[in-house]
Amino acid sequence: MKGPHLITEYGKRLLGAILKECRDSQGWSLDDLVARIKEVTGHKLSKTTLNNLERGYTTPTWDTLALLSEVGYVFADPASRKKPLTAHDMFDIASEQSTLPKQASRIKKIRQGLDFPKTTEDAENYANDTFALSPMPT
Repeated sequence: MKGPHLITEYGKRLLGAILKECRDSQGWSLDDLVARIKEVTGHKLSKTTLNNLERGYTTPTWDTLALLSEVGYVFADPASRKKPLTAHDMFDIASEQSTLPKQASRIKKIRQGLDFPKTTEDAENYANDTFALSPMPT
C-alpha cells in the first residue's frame, strides 16, 4: 500500500529554489514580496519565513503555500509567466510528486544544481546544519 505524500528534505530545497528563481525573475526583493503578499492577501509572511523557505530550511505550511499561490508569482515556466502554480502544485513539488509537464525539465535542471546529501551520514550532517541555521521558535 502506498503511503501519503509527505514533504521531503530534498523537496523543500527544490521548492525553495523554484520560489527564489520566480521571485528573482520578477525583479523583487524579499521585502517586495512581503509587501506584495500583504497587499494581495491581507496577510503577512515575514521576510525570515520567506528566506527560510527559499533556502529549504523550513517546511511550508498549507496556509503559506496558499498565500504564495494567491500572489501568483510562482510559474511552471517563469519566462512565459503563464498559469501560476497552485498550492497543490507547490505541495507536489515539495513532496517530490510533481507531474506538471513543463516542470519536468526545469526541475531536472534545478536538481542538478542542488548539493544534496548522498549518504545517510551526509543526510544527518545536513539535517544538523539545517537545524543550526534555522531560527529558534519564540
